[in-house]
This record gives sequence, C-alpha cells and structure tokens, in this order.
Amino acid sequence: MLGILADSPEAERRYLDSHGGSYRLDAAKAEVFNRALGYITEHLDGRMLVPEVAEAVGLSRDAFSRLFAKATGVGFNRTVTRMRLTEACRLLRGTDLPVSDICYRVGFTNLSNFNRHFRATTGTMPSRYRRIDQL
Repeated sequence: MLGILADSPEAERRYLDSHGGSYRLDAAKAEVFNRALGYITEHLDGRMLVPEVAEAVGLSRDAFSRLFAKATGVGFNRTVTRMRLTEACRLLRGTDLPVSDICYRVGFTNLSNFNRHFRATTGTMPSRYRRIDQL
C-alpha cells in the first residue's frame, strides 16, 4: 500500500505532515516496511521489541531502526504507541469491552500508562472518549 501511495502522481498528492512527504522509500524498502507494519499489527497485544520485528522482516536492528525512522519520521516506539492507541479508539467505539480489557488487548502493560498516553494523544480519557462517540 505504501508503494502505491509513493508512486502516485505529484499533482494528486496531499501531504498530512509538515515534511511534505519527505519519508519516501523505494519499492523494496516500502515492501519491508509494509511487512513490518503487518507484523506489528498481528502482534500488537504483546511486547514489541525492535530486534524481534527486525528479525521477522530480515533486517539487522540498526538497518530496521533507520528504515523505520525514515518511513515514519518518529521512529519505532512512537509508531507502535500510535498504532496501539488507534486500535484502542476503534475498540472503544466498536465494543463494550471494559477500558482495562482494551488497555491490555492493545499491548499496554498497565492502565495508568495507557490512560496517560491516551489522554496525551486524544485530549481525553478513554471512558470519556467512548461516551463522546456515543452522543
């Protein structure tokens, strides 16, 4: 998917970041990055370490870290946290699971850390986010 977006005509591009799409990857690197995202998505509920994901996509730790930093602009840990919070938002909107269950299901290891990250990202607490969405 990243390759398709990267190959789109310049006139049709709308950048969502302040870097104007400076995170361009060639097709081979985009494929590796997409595999890494797939691996992360499949294992989002568990502990996520750079060496494990790097090995899963066939890169050294350093090469993987460079690729991830170039592709995302924020690096591995921040990207994983964003992915976890995105999934938490989806679960809050689409299920009646308790917030604590969602916290652990998306890979956070304690509720206070989850709440802190959630609030910093969304501006509200998870339980309030769910209520706002139901209005």
